[in-house]
Amino acid sequence: MYQILIADDERKDRNIVKILLERRYAGQFRVWEAENGQQALEILRQEEIQLVLLDINMPGLSGIDVLHSLETRPYIIMLTAYDHFVYTREALRCGVRDYLLKPPMREEFYQAVGRFLQDQERSRSVFTRELAQQLMYYGDRGKMEALLDLTGIRGRLALCGLVDMELEDGEGLLDEIEGFLNRCRTGYAAARREGGAAVFLFCREEGEAPEALETLVRLARYLEGNLCAGVQLRTGPLAPAPGGYPEAFLSLAEPAGEGGEAVPVIRQAELEQAVRRRDHGGVMAALRPVLEALGDPGREDLLKYQLLIALSQCGRQFQAQEDRQEGSRRLSGLIGAHGRERITDLAARYVRWLLGECRGTGRPQNNTVQLVLDRVREDCGRPWSIDSLADSLHVNAYYLSHLFKEHTGQCFTDYLAERRIERAVELMRTTDLSLAQIGERVGYADPNYFSRVFKKRRGVGPREFSRDWKTRTDLRD
Repeated sequence: MYQILIADDERKDRNIVKILLERRYAGQFRVWEAENGQQALEILRQEEIQLVLLDINMPGLSGIDVLHSLETRPYIIMLTAYDHFVYTREALRCGVRDYLLKPPMREEFYQAVGRFLQDQERSRSVFTRELAQQLMYYGDRGKMEALLDLTGIRGRLALCGLVDMELEDGEGLLDEIEGFLNRCRTGYAAARREGGAAVFLFCREEGEAPEALETLVRLARYLEGNLCAGVQLRTGPLAPAPGGYPEAFLSLAEPAGEGGEAVPVIRQAELEQAVRRRDHGGVMAALRPVLEALGDPGREDLLKYQLLIALSQCGRQFQAQEDRQEGSRRLSGLIGAHGRERITDLAARYVRWLLGECRGTGRPQNNTVQLVLDRVREDCGRPWSIDSLADSLHVNAYYLSHLFKEHTGQCFTDYLAERRIERAVELMRTTDLSLAQIGERVGYADPNYFSRVFKKRRGVGPREFSRDWKTRTDLRD
């Protein structure tokens, strides 16, 4: 939450600004008010104000006087009823970032506040990246503390995670990580490293560690789905105040077998497809990488949380509302379970129950959704989108998107991708078309993109899949 000071001697003008902030930025600002320059100075000296909306003409100290009295300046937007070049020039000399006439026009005001938020985001990105570098390699303790304060991080325990991902654009990976963690509203620092990125999630107490682990697992799943590339996640224990962080990172960053081991990630799309088919073996196969890794007691908690997250997400998606409480009760047994056999047994029992109770795996009971399914099945290679389908069916796109997921258990883009890959497999087995031709026929003009999507859905690339299938066919013959 940002702290904002509205300094204006006119109450009605202060109220206008507060109303505008509440309408678009509810919960994002803590508002301070000053009705003269002296009050504004006192608040600025006592509080960590990030944004100031400052009137020029106030009794006693003017807005310009306030600016001249500040040793350090936050982001300042000048508000004034005077459209005069002299005021503008002096304000700019004093470091004012924006200049609005009173009363501010709504869109001009929102644009100015938007520029402040973008500036803060850029600044935060610079600080968090520098903080992560300091934490990774025994940086200056004073600088670490200053960066922790600048980024507003209050926790002094951190969970270190390494994300290993082969991408040409390492900067793009870091942008994706920061975007995800910003939406989670969690204290973090992240920086690039060879082969991926290092991520530090901050906690105030040890009891917050499970939530931090869950966030790292969800981050790995998000990156895998959004960047269409395999992800390995390695985590270490919670580390204490600044001195403990570099040791946690360096122990993980050692070569495989000497430091932290890769944490397997459940492919949620494959899991949900198996649930949708009521395929118990397929569900257990999707869970197998995590279940097989349970032999290491040091990683048991993280692996259990992976199982809980993946299975509870399936439960929310496929269970009827009245079954969810029972589903949560059955899953809760995993929390206190220990050992591979016990955890595997509980997971298998829950899966068996879920497949018996789950909804939405048969034909949709909605004509609109059925029309969408029929059109995609008829020609999955067309450039379908939920917007174009909604227009053709004369319904709202947002409504159609939610209706589709409610009746099929998956979002439209996942369904379309799965149908295209199913059709691609069918063409591999029944035609002599090249892989590039098959990709184009099912809607993927870019062979590289087709390969990434295919690998995400089938675990191997199309070339390897086709070669293995032909080998098995030749052996049967």
